[in-house]
Amino acid sequence: MSISVGIPTMMLDRATHKPGDNKHGNMKAVLKEGLPDENGMRKCHDEDYRPEDTKYNFCLGAVQNVTADAICNYWEMLADDYRVKVNTKNGVKERKLREDADIGMALIVKPEMSAMQAMTPDRQIEFLEDSYEAMNKVFYKHGLLIDVGVVHLDEGVPHMHIYGHDPDFKLSKKMNLKFYNDLNHGLYVKEMRAKGWDIAPKKSNFVEDTKNMSEAELKEYKELKKKERKERHGKSSKQYKMEQELKKLDEAIKSKQAELAGLNEPIRTVSAPHKEVSKKEAPKQEAPKQEAPKQEAPKQVGVPTVKRRSYHEQMEEQRIKDDKRWEEEEMASMDDIIKALTP
Repeated sequence: MSISVGIPTMMLDRATHKPGDNKHGNMKAVLKEGLPDENGMRKCHDEDYRPEDTKYNFCLGAVQNVTADAICNYWEMLADDYRVKVNTKNGVKERKLREDADIGMALIVKPEMSAMQAMTPDRQIEFLEDSYEAMNKVFYKHGLLIDVGVVHLDEGVPHMHIYGHDPDFKLSKKMNLKFYNDLNHGLYVKEMRAKGWDIAPKKSNFVEDTKNMSEAELKEYKELKKKERKERHGKSSKQYKMEQELKKLDEAIKSKQAELAGLNEPIRTVSAPHKEVSKKEAPKQEAPKQEAPKQEAPKQVGVPTVKRRSYHEQMEEQRIKDDKRWEEEEMASMDDIIKALTP
């Protein structure tokens, strides 16, 4: 089974951005969402965030306990020391970077939930560690540097945040189509497959499809793709995704109803004979002695050691609880989604 991996990216600066800007973000705000503060906590607003498990998160490519402020201060120091060369009538002059210049970047490696849930905790960590090594090669190829990768074990399923910067401070030029092609189709997929992971590339390969086109052909190609996306389902992406989610919930409900119907069958076959016995004098039977159910001793969750894999038993137990909780939440949110889609 191929593994689909989502890899959203964002360029970071010191400016304030409006909500909904998916290409640029405020450096401090984004770093504090993914990395802990001096108290070991991070500012995460996701519904499935479990702050009590943040202590199990760990870093790759850096010493442990890297904080958001540490990376933020490091990037600001590099940016303040950098000088841009500008050609003027009086010769070449140097100036500081603009306040809204991109000085860092964030990237998330998000394997699909079903694939990660099918793995053991050890395999989940192995997948993310291999992804980190593959991303290092992608960054190096495009002249970028990874400062730290952090594996999150305190949300729905394990995933990884990567933070890096461009030593030349030309992120907008280096994070181009070729860079995204290596993330979605090229080098990352190639490296992960070499490590034994069946990574599914994205369906569309813009760079390969357009590399031999003229400007007129490229313009026509873009217009055609834009028209195809609009005509595919005639709805906004948000509405389309909500409808797809609704279909999944419908299937889950039907499946549960079928299971419940199957559980009711034995009850009907057993209840029928009791009516016939009631016409006659049934022999008195002593009520069977009920043995008290055996109670299992509560599982003791040990204090995690410094070693990276010491928490796997605790995370496996947590994963089982999460599966049950997700199932209950999906059933409970059915009415809300139906109301949202009803005109």
